Amino acid sequence: MTSSEIPTDSLDASFNYTVIVQRLTGTVKWFNNKAGFGFITVCEPGDYNEKDIFVHYTSIRVTNSQYKYLVQGEYVDFTLVKANDNGHEFQAMDVSGVKGGPIMCETRRTSVSTMREPRPHVPHVPHASARMPPPVRSRTAPAGPPRGRGPPPAQQQQDSPGPAQAAGADELLGFTKVQKKRRGKPQGPGPVPIPAPATATA
Repeated sequence: MTSSEIPTDSLDASFNYTVIVQRLTGTVKWFNNKAGFGFITVCEPGDYNEKDIFVHYTSIRVTNSQYKYLVQGEYVDFTLVKANDNGHEFQAMDVSGVKGGPIMCETRRTSVSTMREPRPHVPHVPHASARMPPPVRSRTAPAGPPRGRGPPPAQQQQDSPGPAQAAGADELLGFTKVQKKRRGKPQGPGPVPIPAPATATA
């Protein structure tokens, strides 16, 4: 019988069956989520090794009420029963994870719900440098030279050349400084001596 010929309501709570093996382990060969049924391949040595067992979604055991399905390739444990009045001779019941653990549809739901949980609010702590107040600038101007066009008086005295330096500089440049004579009254010849009068002799 093909998958299209398998009725989705093949397992009813009131159907008559006989337990063949209490627990077996198998892998999900395929499962149609929309139709709600599939097959599990037995992977234990024995009379039912590699035998495909029909499984209906009503036989899947879940902890919480949720959408039940199986994932292709996952390992499951189940009870093998033989239906007395059903189209499938062997069917899987009480399907769970290995060793009674959760199946993948449960673990996926848990992962999604964990991702959707809001993260705890962590207050933002600014950096230590951000909490420090800015430095206070002093309003008094630093001591310095007076604001003028010329250099300070001490520097002017230091920079102004003395007479000796000025003379030396002129000699280096090839100039001879001519000293000006002071203007005054013209100096003539000195007083002319007046001869003494001759005395008469007796």
